[in-house]
Amino acid sequence: MQEGVASRTSSWVAGLRALYSELPPQLEVAWDPVAFSLLPPGLRTLVGALKRVPGGTVMAHRAIGLGTAGLSYGVPLRTRAIDDALRSQITPQHQLVILGAGLDARAYRLPELKEARVFEVDHPVTQTFKRSRIATYAPMCRELIHCSVDFETQSLPDRLQESGHDPKLPTIWIWEGVTMYLTHAAIEGTLSAVSDRSAPASMLCVTYLPHDAVRGWRREFSNRIARYVGEPLLGAVPTVKLESWITDRAFAVRSNEAPSDWAKRYWGKASPRRVRDYERLIVAVKD
Repeated sequence: MQEGVASRTSSWVAGLRALYSELPPQLEVAWDPVAFSLLPPGLRTLVGALKRVPGGTVMAHRAIGLGTAGLSYGVPLRTRAIDDALRSQITPQHQLVILGAGLDARAYRLPELKEARVFEVDHPVTQTFKRSRIATYAPMCRELIHCSVDFETQSLPDRLQESGHDPKLPTIWIWEGVTMYLTHAAIEGTLSAVSDRSAPASMLCVTYLPHDAVRGWRREFSNRIARYVGEPLLGAVPTVKLESWITDRAFAVRSNEAPSDWAKRYWGKASPRRVRDYERLIVAVKD
C-alpha cells in the first residue's frame, strides 16, 4: 500500500459502485452518488467515458461480468443486501461500525443513518486518501467518527473505546469484503472483539469466501491476482466453521445468502445468466 493511496481492491469496488449507480433502474441496486469522487484518476476517466456513451454502462456491466466469470455482479448486490439488513434492524439507539471501511460511502448516502453515530474503521493510509477525496461532502449521519487502526501495532477494542464507541448501546457491524484477506486467527480475534462490544439487539453483517467457492485453475488464478495487487487471499473458510465461530459468540444467524439469491431478489428477469456464488453474506443478531 502506497502512502496516501487507497488499496487497489477498495478502488475497484468503488469503481463498480460508481458504474452501477449509472445503470438503468432495472439493474441499479445500490445508488452511490459519492463513489465517482472517490476513484483514482484512471478509473474516474474510464467510468466517466462509459457514462457519456449511449448504453456504455450496460455494455460494461455485461463485459466486466463476462471477464470476471460473474464475480463483479456480487459487489453491488452484496452492498444492497447489507443496506437492506441495516434498514431492517436500525433504531435511533443503534451505532454503526464499518470494519475495513475502505471507500464505503454509507454515511453519505443512507438517510436511515440520520440519528446514528457511524464509526469507520480502517488503516490510516486508506482513510487519509478517502478523506482528501470526500472533504466537500456532508455526511447524512448524526456524527461520523474516523477510527484509524494499524492492526500490526494497535488493538481494535482499544481504538473503538478511545473513539467513543459505547458497548452498552446496540451496534450494527458491517464487515464487507474483508475476511478473505485475513487469517483465520485474525477473523476469530475480530469476532471476539465484536461480541465483547455488542449489546443485545446488535447485528453483524459479514461477507466471506467459502472454502470451496473457487476450485482448480480459478483458485490459482484468483490467488495470483490477489498476490499481484498486494492483498493475498488468506481467509477462505468453510461455512459451517464460520457459523460456529459466530454462534459461539452469542450471535444467532438470521440468514446466509449468496449473489445468486440477491440477483433473483433485486434483478429478477434482468439478472445475468451466470451469477457466480464466490462470496456469501451472513447476517446475525445478538439476542
